[in-house]
Amino acid sequence: FPGGPVQGKLLVDENSGAIFVAQQNMGTVIYFEPDGEGPVLLPVESGPVDMVQDRNTGLVYVACRDSHSVVVVDAAAGESWSIPLGESPVALAIDDHAGYLFVALREGRSMGVVDLYGHQLATVDVGGPQRDVTVDPGVEGGFAYAVIECEILARMAY
Repeated sequence: FPGGPVQGKLLVDENSGAIFVAQQNMGTVIYFEPDGEGPVLLPVESGPVDMVQDRNTGLVYVACRDSHSVVVVDAAAGESWSIPLGESPVALAIDDHAGYLFVALREGRSMGVVDLYGHQLATVDVGGPQRDVTVDPGVEGGFAYAVIECEILARMAY
């Protein structure tokens, strides 16, 4: 891989077969097109550690721990933009049906809730530094779970 070994996350676009690789040490996401062409280096901010994709739009959301932001990547357009959070995001979960992105914020002991248009809606105290976040979507809302150390210590209905 360009820039050395991968230190980050791998994401495969379920719709197109494109591959995204976050390179934590380089501040980039490597993009391989569905036909195998590439790699294309997509610059993001410092410390990309996790990625999720909105299956409806194809947009990829990248948690950039060192820059305290989530970067939104539109690989088809070759564009990206940042959602500043003020705290270190370490994990992401998406409910693309309901339109919410959940962000584990390690330093702030909280979970950020962002709509898929890039507006931070809330920051919820979860009582400890998070390792991960996951969602259990429902038909009319669901639950987001914060993983703190090795236990689920917070559950939030939405």
